[in-house]
Amino acid sequence: MLSEHVVQFYGENERDLLQRVRLFISQGLARNEAVLVITNPRRTDALFQGLDLSQTPGLTAVDATMLCDQLYYGGPISAEHFETHVGSLVRRLSARARSRGLRVYGDIVDELWNSNRREDAIDLERYWNDLQAQVPFTLYCAYHVEPQDVGSDVMAPVLHEHSSLVPALG
Repeated sequence: MLSEHVVQFYGENERDLLQRVRLFISQGLARNEAVLVITNPRRTDALFQGLDLSQTPGLTAVDATMLCDQLYYGGPISAEHFETHVGSLVRRLSARARSRGLRVYGDIVDELWNSNRREDAIDLERYWNDLQAQVPFTLYCAYHVEPQDVGSDVMAPVLHEHSSLVPALG
Protein backbone atom coordinates (compact mmCIF):
# COMPACT_ATOMS: atom_id res chain seq x y z
CA MET A 1 0.00 0.00 0.00
CA LEU A 2 1.32 3.41 -0.94
CA SER A 3 1.02 6.48 1.25
CA GLU A 4 -0.71 9.55 -0.06
CA HIS A 5 -0.96 12.94 1.65
CA VAL A 6 -3.62 15.12 0.07
CA VAL A 7 -4.83 18.61 0.88
CA GLN A 8 -8.00 20.50 0.09
CA PHE A 9 -8.35 24.25 0.35
CA TYR A 10 -11.84 25.49 1.11
CA GLY A 11 -13.36 28.91 1.61
CA GLU A 12 -16.39 30.14 3.51
CA ASN A 13 -18.61 27.38 2.16
CA GLU A 14 -17.68 24.08 3.82
CA ARG A 15 -20.17 21.99 1.81
CA ASP A 16 -17.56 20.96 -0.75
CA LEU A 17 -15.14 19.93 1.99
CA LEU A 18 -17.77 18.00 3.93
CA GLN A 19 -18.93 16.23 0.77
CA ARG A 20 -15.37 15.20 -0.15
CA VAL A 21 -14.47 14.06 3.37
CA ARG A 22 -17.71 12.04 3.72
CA LEU A 23 -16.83 10.36 0.41
CA PHE A 24 -13.28 9.69 1.66
CA ILE A 25 -14.69 8.11 4.84
CA SER A 26 -17.41 6.08 3.13
CA GLN A 27 -15.07 4.74 0.43
CA GLY A 28 -12.63 3.59 3.10
CA LEU A 29 -15.35 1.88 5.11
CA ALA A 30 -16.77 0.24 1.96
CA ARG A 31 -13.30 -1.19 1.25
CA ASN A 32 -13.09 -2.45 4.85
CA GLU A 33 -10.22 -0.09 5.57
CA ALA A 34 -9.66 1.38 9.02
CA VAL A 35 -10.64 5.04 9.11
CA LEU A 36 -9.41 7.60 11.64
CA VAL A 37 -11.18 10.95 11.71
CA ILE A 38 -9.62 13.72 13.79
CA THR A 39 -12.15 16.52 13.66
CA ASN A 40 -13.47 19.36 15.70
CA PRO A 41 -16.77 19.08 17.56
CA ARG A 42 -18.61 21.47 15.23
CA ARG A 43 -17.80 19.29 12.21
CA THR A 44 -18.47 15.90 13.79
CA ASP A 45 -22.24 15.86 13.22
CA ALA A 46 -21.92 16.95 9.60
CA LEU A 47 -19.31 14.32 8.78
CA PHE A 48 -21.04 11.42 10.50
CA GLN A 49 -24.58 12.27 9.44
CA GLY A 50 -26.41 9.07 8.66
CA LEU A 51 -23.73 6.81 10.17
CA ASP A 52 -24.41 4.68 13.21
CA LEU A 53 -21.00 4.88 14.84
CA SER A 54 -21.76 1.90 17.06
CA GLN A 55 -22.29 -0.16 13.91
CA THR A 56 -19.12 1.11 12.23
CA PRO A 57 -16.25 -0.77 13.91
CA GLY A 58 -13.64 0.35 11.38
CA LEU A 59 -14.19 4.02 12.22
CA THR A 60 -12.32 5.80 15.00
CA ALA A 61 -13.18 9.41 15.79
CA VAL A 62 -10.94 11.70 17.85
CA ASP A 63 -11.72 15.23 19.02
CA ALA A 64 -9.22 17.51 17.25
CA THR A 65 -9.43 20.19 19.94
CA MET A 66 -8.58 17.72 22.69
CA LEU A 67 -5.78 16.17 20.64
CA CYS A 68 -4.33 19.60 19.86
CA ASP A 69 -4.30 20.37 23.60
CA GLN A 70 -2.42 17.11 24.19
CA LEU A 71 0.11 17.98 21.48
CA TYR A 72 0.84 21.30 23.20
CA TYR A 73 0.79 19.97 26.76
CA GLY A 74 3.96 21.01 28.57
CA GLY A 75 5.39 23.01 25.70
CA PRO A 76 5.38 23.39 21.93
CA ILE A 77 4.35 20.69 19.49
CA SER A 78 7.24 18.29 19.04
CA ALA A 79 7.97 15.04 17.26
CA GLU A 80 7.83 13.31 20.66
CA HIS A 81 4.38 14.72 21.49
CA PHE A 82 3.19 13.74 18.02
CA GLU A 83 4.46 10.18 18.39
CA THR A 84 2.92 9.81 21.84
CA HIS A 85 -0.54 11.08 20.93
CA VAL A 86 -0.88 10.46 17.18
CA GLY A 87 1.83 8.10 15.97
CA SER A 88 1.00 5.43 18.53
CA LEU A 89 -2.70 5.57 17.61
CA VAL A 90 -1.97 5.37 13.87
CA ARG A 91 0.40 2.44 14.40
CA ARG A 92 -2.22 0.60 16.49
CA LEU A 93 -4.96 1.16 13.90
CA SER A 94 -2.65 0.19 11.04
CA ALA A 95 -1.64 -3.03 12.79
CA ARG A 96 -5.30 -3.86 13.44
CA ALA A 97 -6.19 -3.12 9.79
CA ARG A 98 -3.29 -5.22 8.52
CA SER A 99 -3.26 -5.20 4.73
CA ARG A 100 -6.76 -3.69 4.39
CA GLY A 101 -5.36 -0.16 4.66
CA LEU A 102 -5.82 2.93 6.78
CA ARG A 103 -7.26 6.34 5.95
CA VAL A 104 -6.90 9.41 8.14
CA TYR A 105 -8.69 12.75 7.94
CA GLY A 106 -7.48 15.53 10.22
CA ASP A 107 -8.55 19.07 11.14
CA ILE A 108 -5.69 20.01 13.47
CA VAL A 109 -3.51 21.69 10.84
CA ASP A 110 -6.51 23.75 9.73
CA GLU A 111 -7.09 24.93 13.27
CA LEU A 112 -3.42 25.77 13.76
CA TRP A 113 -3.16 27.59 10.44
CA ASN A 114 -6.21 29.72 11.12
CA SER A 115 -5.14 30.60 14.66
CA ASN A 116 -1.86 32.03 13.28
CA ARG A 117 0.27 29.09 14.39
CA ARG A 118 1.34 28.45 10.82
CA GLU A 119 4.84 27.19 11.59
CA ASP A 120 3.30 24.65 13.96
CA ALA A 121 0.90 23.55 11.20
CA ILE A 122 3.84 22.96 8.83
CA ASP A 123 5.77 21.12 11.56
CA LEU A 124 2.72 18.92 12.12
CA GLU A 125 2.53 18.19 8.38
CA ARG A 126 6.19 17.12 8.51
CA TYR A 127 5.52 14.82 11.46
CA TRP A 128 2.69 13.23 9.48
CA ASN A 129 5.07 12.74 6.52
CA ASP A 130 7.69 11.16 8.79
CA LEU A 131 5.03 8.79 10.14
CA GLN A 132 3.93 7.90 6.61
CA ALA A 133 7.51 6.94 5.80
CA GLN A 134 7.19 4.25 8.49
CA VAL A 135 3.50 3.29 8.30
CA PRO A 136 1.62 3.43 4.99
CA PHE A 137 -1.73 5.24 5.08
CA THR A 138 -3.65 7.88 3.19
CA LEU A 139 -3.91 11.26 4.89
CA TYR A 140 -6.45 13.93 3.96
CA CYS A 141 -5.92 17.48 5.24
CA ALA A 142 -7.96 20.63 4.77
CA TYR A 143 -7.24 24.33 5.16
CA HIS A 144 -9.70 27.18 5.28
CA VAL A 145 -8.11 29.82 3.04
CA GLU A 146 -9.31 32.77 1.08
CA PRO A 147 -9.52 32.06 -2.67
CA GLN A 148 -6.85 34.65 -3.50
CA ASP A 149 -4.38 32.87 -1.18
CA VAL A 150 -4.62 29.45 -2.82
CA GLY A 151 -2.01 30.11 -5.51
CA SER A 152 0.05 32.53 -3.45
CA ASP A 153 3.44 32.11 -1.82
CA VAL A 154 1.62 31.95 1.54
CA MET A 155 0.38 28.44 0.71
CA ALA A 156 3.64 27.18 -0.85
CA PRO A 157 4.88 25.52 2.39
CA VAL A 158 1.56 23.71 2.75
CA LEU A 159 1.60 22.48 -0.84
CA HIS A 160 5.22 21.36 -0.43
CA GLU A 161 4.24 18.92 2.34
CA HIS A 162 1.47 17.21 0.33
CA SER A 163 1.53 14.75 -2.54
CA SER A 164 -1.57 16.18 -4.22
CA LEU A 165 -4.24 18.87 -4.11
CA VAL A 166 -7.92 17.89 -4.05
CA PRO A 167 -9.69 19.93 -6.72
CA ALA A 168 -12.80 21.89 -5.85
CA LEU A 169 -16.08 20.36 -6.93
CA GLY A 170 -17.53 22.11 -9.93
